[in-house]
Amino acid sequence: MRLVVVSFVLGLAACNTPPEQEARDLCTVICKCATASPTRIELCVEECTEDIAPLSLPDACVECVYQYSQSCGDFEAHCEAACDQPQPQP
Repeated sequence: MRLVVVSFVLGLAACNTPPEQEARDLCTVICKCATASPTRIELCVEECTEDIAPLSLPDACVECVYQYSQSCGDFEAHCEAACDQPQPQP
């Protein structure tokens, strides 16, 4: 029973992920695919998060990131269109 309660709570937490965390998760996947150096990954994540955090990521993008985060090839093949953000017009 305890496992069921813990799973339920974790499921609720996943549904209520703050936009800043979603941006960080996306950036972590992108940066891990772009570089192998832990120092560069962390720097990349910080810079990327600053750029993405103010944006509202589409639900399809967030779901895709979580689904394909373990494979750079799958992530790039499946999530690029879902995560493509329109550029603001000047």
